[in-house]
Amino acid sequence: MTTPLPEHSTIIDELRIRYHEGPLSEFEIAKYRSMAQTLKTVDPAKYLCVQGMLACFSGKFDEMRDFHQRSIRISEGNALYIFNYACSLRAAGFVNEALPLALDAVRGDDMNLRYLNTAIWIASVAGSTSLEELLSRWEKLNRGEKHAVQVEQEEHREVTRFCLETSGPSLAQIWDTPEEDAAWAHLQ
Repeated sequence: MTTPLPEHSTIIDELRIRYHEGPLSEFEIAKYRSMAQTLKTVDPAKYLCVQGMLACFSGKFDEMRDFHQRSIRISEGNALYIFNYACSLRAAGFVNEALPLALDAVRGDDMNLRYLNTAIWIASVAGSTSLEELLSRWEKLNRGEKHAVQVEQEEHREVTRFCLETSGPSLAQIWDTPEEDAAWAHLQ
């Protein structure tokens, strides 16, 4: 199921893009707050979502949670607002709290690659067991193309395998006395 984009979604997209360019100034935050006022009566869920994002960018995490939770409640669980809450939590460093929301957004809009991509990155950082399932879904939706996290994992495994295979003979050449063998025996 695809989640329809609520009207006036450009402010959320603009904020998301602007956030990735670096911290927002107080002037910019005030500008976006003013822009969001036009949504207050037209699209209250969007208004609350934008306020949640701005609270996150301002380091006001209790306000961030309150605004986003109200946005989700008013929108009746719209995946876009769940996704934005997960992104705010991730940006604030609350990765483990963000993960279930990112997974909910993916379940709410199972064809949305942006939601899936974000859920994969959050699951990777959180060390979640859901990562493999998400990566499998990514490959299926992208006709066999692997996600960057999966490529990185495979490269890491290859480097680890190489290091383990090549270190044994090298260490054997260095540690060739009985004293050294005894000192390192507990590592084997």
